Amino acid sequence: MERELKKYDSIPRNAFIMIHTGTGWYSNTQEYFNSPFITPAAAERIIRLSPVAVGVNGPTVDDRRGEGRPIHCAFLSHGVHIIEGIVHSELLAGKRFHCTALPLKLAGFTGSPIRLVAVLEGPA
Repeated sequence: MERELKKYDSIPRNAFIMIHTGTGWYSNTQEYFNSPFITPAAAERIIRLSPVAVGVNGPTVDDRRGEGRPIHCAFLSHGVHIIEGIVHSELLAGKRFHCTALPLKLAGFTGSPIRLVAVLEGPA
């Protein structure tokens, strides 16, 4: 992931960084829960880019084999929102786009399912 991040040093502050792993087609299978995750080193690099949010097409940004949720804690402590389980991320991979996340209004929860709406930059 570090190699991929080096390609995108021009990411503007407050951007939404979507990480497409190519494993989205595993959703609704047990293999989905073995999706790639964000390492602590990659999380630090992402935080230095000052995004408003990070999104992944897997079930979580954290390594599910470990204890706790260190990547969640790192992102949230720096004001970086987390969007997990993005479907059809292949349609946006490698492209610049503007997006809006539309959550449900749920009382007493720390998260919500969302509808992610994206519009590609540039000519159609």
